[in-house]
Amino acid sequence: MTGKYIKEGQEASSSEETQSEELQTKLWEISGRYTSLDGYEPLAAPPRPVEEESKPKEEEDKKAEDEDTKPAETVEEKKGDEQEKIEEKDAEKTAEEKAKIEDCEKSAEETTKTVD
Repeated sequence: MTGKYIKEGQEASSSEETQSEELQTKLWEISGRYTSLDGYEPLAAPPRPVEEESKPKEEEDKKAEDEDTKPAETVEEKKGDEQEKIEEKDAEKTAEEKAKIEDCEKSAEETTKTVD
């Protein structure tokens, strides 16, 4: 089967927009021009958008300079704070895991008592 529109495994009609002969003709003409198809006047591709710099270079240089002049203690403190947070999360996980293990052991004991 060729030239059919299939939607969710069933033959269906495409949208009204795709059936518009006027739009089909415009698309064909523009495509022919962009690809320099014989019989169509070549059309240059639009220029690529220019990416704007997010921050001026001077601001980036100043920020880097400020970071270089920070006392080492500040960096060490940050590392310490991050390590504390990691340890707290680990402790929470450990407590949760212990509680789950205890629940499983209790369930196993109850099951064993029932079977005996």
